[in-house]
Amino acid sequence: MAVVGQDDATVVAQSAAAIVGRLDQRMGELTGSILETLVAEIAELRGDAQLLQLLRDSIDGNIATVFSAIRHGIPIEKVELPTAAVEHARRLAQRGTTVNALVRAYRLGHKSVLDAVLDEIRGRTWNRRSASPSSARSPKLRSATSTGSHNRW
Repeated sequence: MAVVGQDDATVVAQSAAAIVGRLDQRMGELTGSILETLVAEIAELRGDAQLLQLLRDSIDGNIATVFSAIRHGIPIEKVELPTAAVEHARRLAQRGTTVNALVRAYRLGHKSVLDAVLDEIRGRTWNRRSASPSSARSPKLRSATSTGSHNRW
């Protein structure tokens, strides 16, 4: 619902900032859930404790960067990569991990964050155990959340 005197872009920006603000309060849970999903789904990401901690830091840094950009209206061309994400990718490459594993990890992470955002939009509390799209979602929301999920690299 638009506020009198505000254009649609302003209302959308304020709504998006409010959503990421609420999700930011559960950042640790969101990061932990994504880490669990990635390690369970992608064998190549299972490794020593130090590499897993770097993966967790990478996930946290990527989410924090996106949320900060949304919250403060930072244009996408001004957003920079988190140091932990760059270093994690570098170390995976040094160990011979396939690019497909890294791309799949980003797709699964993206899906998890998108699911959390959509749940916030619907006013539901994000549940780390709900891995599949809800049948209550509209076709457009189901389509958006299932994009790329058929790829099992």
